[in-house]
Amino acid sequence: MNIRMLTDSDYRKKRYDYIRKWQKENPEKYKKAHKKAWKNWYKKNSEKLKVKRKEYRLKNREKIKILRKNWKRKIRTEKQKLRNKERSKERYDELRKLILEKYGNVCNCCNERTTGFLTIDHINNDGKHERENIGVGIRFFQHIIRENFPDRYQILCWNCNMGKRIFG
Repeated sequence: MNIRMLTDSDYRKKRYDYIRKWQKENPEKYKKAHKKAWKNWYKKNSEKLKVKRKEYRLKNREKIKILRKNWKRKIRTEKQKLRNKERSKERYDELRKLILEKYGNVCNCCNERTTGFLTIDHINNDGKHERENIGVGIRFFQHIIRENFPDRYQILCWNCNMGKRIFG
């Protein structure tokens, strides 16, 4: 009689296959059981985890600093990118509308009222300097609001702004 005995690795493999099959067939049961098991494990080991995390943070300060710095550069999913783009656009439009209203919502040169054509002009022609130091877009709008809408800006339509730039 030839009886084959299961080795430890054979047994582990069969058990692993059985568990994976059960997980696929019973996803809701697995999710509940897994969540419950995780919570119990965490309750038992939370103090040990806190100590280990603290030790790790102390040993790897520089590594963590670099990871945090690079976190913003991390590639996000397309959904996140789209959501952030929509939020930024909404915020940009809100701030632009507020600034245009505060400065009269009309071109100071030709009285154009179409908001799509209106731009914020630097009266002293020092826009390049401000773009380098402050930035553009939302940062620039926030700067104007923070400065309480200073008199060094005016509203011009795009044509008047370009005419001023070219012809002085």
